[in-house]
Amino acid sequence: MTTRTEQFRRRADAQALEQALNLAASHPLPLTARSLTAEEIATIDHRIYPILLSLYGIGAAAILSFAWFGSEGDSGIFPIAAIIALALLVPLGVVARVGARRRKDYRDPLVSIEAGVQEVTVRDAGREARLDYRDVVIGDFLMLRGARSRALFLGVTLDGPFGPVRLDNMAYQNGTITAAAIVARRHGPG
Repeated sequence: MTTRTEQFRRRADAQALEQALNLAASHPLPLTARSLTAEEIATIDHRIYPILLSLYGIGAAAILSFAWFGSEGDSGIFPIAAIIALALLVPLGVVARVGARRRKDYRDPLVSIEAGVQEVTVRDAGREARLDYRDVVIGDFLMLRGARSRALFLGVTLDGPFGPVRLDNMAYQNGTITAAAIVARRHGPG
């Protein structure tokens, strides 16, 4: 007997595999992913802040509007709602601090992963390893869960020759496409 979580995971893995195969079909090999520089990491973080601020603004406006228009003369509700709206800034501040710390401590590991026609090449600070596709170990699919049990393929975790690798666009330029190519060569037909 399988649990609901196991059923969702199997369904999500099947969706991610299908998306990876489709993505890889539209990008010819070889494909190379390289680790992001500190400036590229900062750019990703700065794209997230306007989204978070917009979500905060919508949430705070909804809370304050509900308190203002729905209080029916009860004057004590609006100050409480204002305090709640301000309290919502705390998680936003935590996210900003974590992002700032991440940028401050980040050092480009100078890793590149190439998905070639016959093999995967991993380069890491003076080291190089070539793996046949049958030797590539894919740990998990990295997915963004969506509505109605949908999942979006973001990348994979690999057990690389120099340690585990999270191959996606948050850590590598062209990470998702390269991950899709590796998945397609490892699991695809032929």
